Amino acid sequence: MEIEKYLEDNNEIGILEIGKLTIRIIKEELEKLGIDNIKIKLNYLEFRNYSSVKVNRNLDDITINVNVGKILLENRKDKKKLLFRLYNTIIHEIEHVKTLTLTKKEDFYDYDHLLILMEYISQIFMGFNGMDV
Repeated sequence: MEIEKYLEDNNEIGILEIGKLTIRIIKEELEKLGIDNIKIKLNYLEFRNYSSVKVNRNLDDITINVNVGKILLENRKDKKKLLFRLYNTIIHEIEHVKTLTLTKKEDFYDYDHLLILMEYISQIFMGFNGMDV
């Protein structure tokens, strides 16, 4: 995995490099799952949440938002912690994406994922603009 290279390197990681790493990790993890057509948005100025998934009512427009600025700001002194938080955040959001995309398949009948999807749908119809973490 690409994060291992950064752990072995003693140099600091800049914000733009973290952004590029974030995109590469997300694409790599989605490719492993066979999930495509997911938008990726990086935010460098948002400090409320680490990340979120935004989805429209039809569940066909999904965007992963990662607040790179917050992750870097809160973990800049410890490179291992920074990389752990980044990877953990990405995997967390991909689990949301996985649930949303898998439940659209006609032959998908996993009880846990269907409950999670029902929670997402209720949040969407109650007027929330996405699932924030």
